[in-house]
Amino acid sequence: MRKLNYYKVILNKVSFNSKLFFKEYKKAYIVLGDTDRKDLKRWVLNKISYIPELNIKRWEINNYDIVGPII
Repeated sequence: MRKLNYYKVILNKVSFNSKLFFKEYKKAYIVLGDTDRKDLKRWVLNKISYIPELNIKRWEINNYDIVGPII
């Protein structure tokens, strides 16, 4: 299993808790390469658009200090 797919599975499993979701997202962002980071960021932005509990933290996805440059 590719690392990107692994982290998508993990993020799906923890999507019930926004704090845990973003903690795992930050971990994944550090581990993944540039291409996978972009793919993961797109996937997360899509995911949080339809899960209200996660949408509150949308700014964290685009926060340069936390996750690096914006796509």
